[in-house]
Amino acid sequence: MRAAGSRLLVEKSVHAQVIEQLAEGAKKLTPGDPLDKNTRLGALSPKSSKETVLSYIKKGVDEGAQLVAGGKAAKPKRQAITSKQRCFDGVQPEMTIAREEIFGPVLAVLTFDDFDQGVKLANNTIYGLAAGIWTKDIQKAHRAAKAIRAGTSGSTRSTSTILARRSAGSKLPALDGISSWKRWMVLETKTVWVGL
Repeated sequence: MRAAGSRLLVEKSVHAQVIEQLAEGAKKLTPGDPLDKNTRLGALSPKSSKETVLSYIKKGVDEGAQLVAGGKAAKPKRQAITSKQRCFDGVQPEMTIAREEIFGPVLAVLTFDDFDQGVKLANNTIYGLAAGIWTKDIQKAHRAAKAIRAGTSGSTRSTSTILARRSAGSKLPALDGISSWKRWMVLETKTVWVGL
């Protein structure tokens, strides 16, 4: 399964806390040699990937999202093409960084008021391979997993908010062509896992 979580939906009641933690966490993710076992943020490949990622970052800024973490492209040893982690806040559903797959270290944070709005935002994409739900309320987690249209849904009870992470897949298979699309039209399977 290919899943690159590039959207994060955060309940408004915990938004400030989550943004602060994301910004701090992003500072610790420095690009490194992908062959180094300690690297948590490796290279983009091919070189055109870096250019694509940088164009999405520019679009995010141009469309009004606030960059709360990030930096310029960097080159570690071995001349790997890397990009620092970027985190955008104030992302609106119609923005390019909320609608398209980035496949790079860029996170678009969208905020919701209540459960129904969160599910609506999570389903507001043509993609949907995976979703992640973070909440202390196991019943809410199961309701969200059922309501969010994604092939794989996961839940952990580590925080008091629901966050949905979506990427390529169960609606429109990214980069896999028409044969995958036909398979998805015939069979819609959802896997739900829960971390207790």
